Amino acid sequence: IDRMLSNEKYVGQVLMQKTYVPDFLTGKKEKNSGQLEMYLVENAHEPIIDQETFDRVQKMKGHINDLNMSPLTVVIPLGGGALKEWVNHNYLQKLGTPEYHIYDGDNTHAHASICDKVNKRGDGSTARETEKREMENYIHSDVVRDLFGIEIEINDTMDVSTEISASLRQSNPEGPRPDTVKKKLNRDGVKKMTIDLLRSRDPKDEVLGWLREISAFVQK
Repeated sequence: IDRMLSNEKYVGQVLMQKTYVPDFLTGKKEKNSGQLEMYLVENAHEPIIDQETFDRVQKMKGHINDLNMSPLTVVIPLGGGALKEWVNHNYLQKLGTPEYHIYDGDNTHAHASICDKVNKRGDGSTARETEKREMENYIHSDVVRDLFGIEIEINDTMDVSTEISASLRQSNPEGPRPDTVKKKLNRDGVKKMTIDLLRSRDPKDEVLGWLREISAFVQK
């Protein structure tokens, strides 16, 4: 999400040499974290949004670090029994490393007790529930149309993956099941989200709030 909000391509610019190949024998690309100079090419293509809007979003972000590049952050997707074990046993306790947990709200505050347990650790860890049902509810209907070729209005409480699957399987009984739809939304849908689409689905800046809080951990 942070990368999406900071993508210079939206204003017609291209940042050259974001990655480089340190060993031409392997041909493996690595992120350029200052090893080489990067070059900004302006007016490289037609902008998607105007510069004023882009600059305003950067200001809204505040002091949000590039979490994709930071060696101080690790993202660990968990669910089900693995998540329960992670919370109950607090595996990183001996490292003194604070954790930031984001749980699907599921319309019922299903993870409220878990959030309370994490927030009471006393080690700086924080847990939040999404205001919307799930992470997929932050994706715009335009993205769903691009991915699946159907028109469906996304709201805050619907089961997005199930609704999309049901719609697709009406015309094709062998169409993707909800779990497959969910994976595609999280793998490919997020990449199609623009700043304007995110602001449309998240007018309260909930996502930006998560990023600011995570960045505060890194800056400590």
